[in-house]
Amino acid sequence: MSGRRRFSILLVIALLAAGPGRAQSPPLPSTGRSCPIEALEAGQPEKYKTALVTWLAIYPLVLGAAWATKPLVGGTPLPVRVAAITLLVVPAMTWVAMPRLNRLFHGWLRP
Repeated sequence: MSGRRRFSILLVIALLAAGPGRAQSPPLPSTGRSCPIEALEAGQPEKYKTALVTWLAIYPLVLGAAWATKPLVGGTPLPVRVAAITLLVVPAMTWVAMPRLNRLFHGWLRP
C-alpha cells in the first residue's frame, strides 16, 4: 500500500473516530447580561488571535488533504479538487483541530 493511500485511510479513520458530539465547547460564563449576543461578544478573544489559531489548524490540514487527494483527483477540474479537499478539512477543523487548539491556546486567547 502506498504512503499516500495509507495517509488517506488514516485521515478518514481519525475524522470518523472524532465524530460529532465528542468535542464540546465549554459553556459560556455567567456575565449577568440579559442579551445572549452581548454575553457572546464579551467572551470572544481578539480577532487576530482567532485568525492565527485558525490558520495554524487550516494550513497543515489543507496541505495534508491536498497531498492525500492528489492521486484520487489529480487530473480533475479545480472545483472538484477543492470539493474533495474541503470535504476532508471542514470536519477535521470542526471536530479535531480547533477543539484541541482552543484548549492548547486557551490562556492566550482568553487572558
